[in-house]
Amino acid sequence: MEHRDRGANTMVVMITSRFSTVGTVQIPGRNYSENFAVAANNVVVIELPDYVETRGSEFVNDNAIYISSRDDISVYMHQYFGMRSEASVVLPVTSVGNSYYVVSYTGVPEGFGPPGSLYPSEFLIVANEDETTVKFTLSGNTQRGLIEGSTQSIVLNRGEVYQVRANDPLIDLTGTFIEGDKDFSLFAGTAWSQVPFGCFAMDNLLEQMYPISTWGTRYVGSSFIGTNEDIFRIIGSVDNTTVRIEGDSGEEIILNAGECYDFQSSSGAYIEGDQPISVAQYITGSGCNGDVGDPSMVILNTVEQIRDTVTLFNSGFFAIDQNFINIICKKGEEDLVFFDGRHLSSEGATFFSIGKDGQFLYTTIPTQVGPHTIYTEGCGIIAMAYGYGNVESYAYSGGASFIDINQNPIPEGGCLSDTILFDTGLPPERFKVQWDLGDGTSTSSHQFSHFYHDLGSYPLSIIVEDLCFDEIDTLYRDIMVTLRQDISVIEDQSGCEGTGITLGAFDLDGARFEWNGPNDYEAEEQFPMISNAQLDQAGLYEVVGNISGCRTFPEELAVEIFANPQPFLGRDTILCTVDGDQFVINAGNYQAYEWQDHSDAQTFTIRAAGEYSVLVEDLNGCIGMDTIVVFPRCPTRVYVPNAFSPNGDGQNDEFGVAGLDVISMKIQVFDRWGQKLFTSTEPDLKWDGNFLGNQVAVGQYIWIMEFEGYTEDGSIFKESRSGAVLLVR
Repeated sequence: MEHRDRGANTMVVMITSRFSTVGTVQIPGRNYSENFAVAANNVVVIELPDYVETRGSEFVNDNAIYISSRDDISVYMHQYFGMRSEASVVLPVTSVGNSYYVVSYTGVPEGFGPPGSLYPSEFLIVANEDETTVKFTLSGNTQRGLIEGSTQSIVLNRGEVYQVRANDPLIDLTGTFIEGDKDFSLFAGTAWSQVPFGCFAMDNLLEQMYPISTWGTRYVGSSFIGTNEDIFRIIGSVDNTTVRIEGDSGEEIILNAGECYDFQSSSGAYIEGDQPISVAQYITGSGCNGDVGDPSMVILNTVEQIRDTVTLFNSGFFAIDQNFINIICKKGEEDLVFFDGRHLSSEGATFFSIGKDGQFLYTTIPTQVGPHTIYTEGCGIIAMAYGYGNVESYAYSGGASFIDINQNPIPEGGCLSDTILFDTGLPPERFKVQWDLGDGTSTSSHQFSHFYHDLGSYPLSIIVEDLCFDEIDTLYRDIMVTLRQDISVIEDQSGCEGTGITLGAFDLDGARFEWNGPNDYEAEEQFPMISNAQLDQAGLYEVVGNISGCRTFPEELAVEIFANPQPFLGRDTILCTVDGDQFVINAGNYQAYEWQDHSDAQTFTIRAAGEYSVLVEDLNGCIGMDTIVVFPRCPTRVYVPNAFSPNGDGQNDEFGVAGLDVISMKIQVFDRWGQKLFTSTEPDLKWDGNFLGNQVAVGQYIWIMEFEGYTEDGSIFKESRSGAVLLVR
């Protein structure tokens, strides 16, 4: 994103892996590519070109960074300049989603930087697929005039990004809701912030946002070492969410969807909601924090997404000189945690209790710059890397499982006597499940298939037991088993290149539709449109309807796309009006014509210079157009006399060039000994027979001329000529 030191920032990606692997860092929109190789448990740092910093607000840019590798890797981004530094973990595309809330902060008002400088709250959308439609409902006004509460829609292709910045640094874009028809990545933060507002000093904020589907209900926040107090921000996903906070504040609040609540704590916090929430933790400015670090933001991982192994990278950029990792585990499992292959107890770690009834423990490990791996033989861990320098800092969370824990895994239904697939999406080593399939059968499998012998509605339930936290939850859904049906489509369609062609299916009430066609075409509307149709989009389009999980038999619709006619009036040319020339242009053989003067003949006679155009229509009703420009110009003509008499009688007193439509010229006159007597580059400038104020003698003189002009077809030529002129008196 655009940050405090626009154009001066250093921007790097840091890549680590548990394996020795190779890969590529690309910026597809700018034809940038750099290969990398990283040894196991090491790091490679790649500095990126200046243009990866997205500048401005509400423009589509093509500067997204795409990283691919042979084996699994961890990726971090870091942006820094001087004493301003911030970093974020980068999620793989398999972990992003299509629905988010922005978590950010207020910026720094004018007066803290150069005159006229604005350092606002901002977010950045990155498309992973072509034709991704993204809608966002704003929580504040933007720099290009979008209004708080308004909903905007944009379409991005793979590798394109769209940055939105608040129009006032004191506007916080936290709570902006963003959703798309395909998965995309989202980053948010500020160009420069005081955290909290009014507290010196400042720093930029940067974090990748987590999709709502991965939010949990329980969070453990561990204190940043050496700080007086940390700020925690909670944001709700649905209205009337009850949130309980255990820690210094110890309170209960109600949040609506997109609403946030901040509190401060000096000893971490345990936060629990009755609906999914997200929590951010901020390092406060050194002016309010015992001169430790500077503002930084980190999105916390929920307890529900803990994992057994986390690899983190501690950075030394720009001048970070203290690095730490906070590790959170379940109480009683501290002896099962390993740090860089060594048992955590051998590191002399001190654990602090946190959470309801001290259910969790956390510890802080001082580290060195580089990658670090933490794993546990217990239920799982949460880890966070951070670092301090002289009035700067960074922080980010370690990886999480990013399971779609807010999705009901029970399918909506299926077809009679057809196989229905069931999948909890949960790791079986942690979760125990028991299905009641509503027809007298049950199973404890996480993945299985089942079919029903009778039509109707079946009440399904699944009991999910979290073995790590001894918690049980039950999910319900009535699924429908229906007969597979046919689907009808409208008649085959045709249209001209560049027009819109509408597809259509019908006869299915309450159905969803899935269209597929040439060039990976996909649509989910009942009557989708192929906008701006191109020739390679012609072919068969298949549609399937889905009624309560029962897919119809597929049906096809043919689309024919006609090429637009391409009349050719010829290249731009010239017309010599001096000679009264004229010529005829022919538009070719088509069904209908319309010239610029609304005449409708196949040909048009040009008698004057100007611009002429024709619209033609072919037998398919497709339209084509061509234009020709005719310039008022004659073929160049030059005349050089062979004698002149500079005697003042008004008859042939000067020697020079007479020309028509001469682009440029140069004529020189010499005596018999090679002495240059006269030079002219203007046709109107003539020689009067004098040299240095004296009349030259009667006799012959040599002239040499170079000139540039036009041929009969209007092209430009150059030519040289020479000759003799007789001077008489």
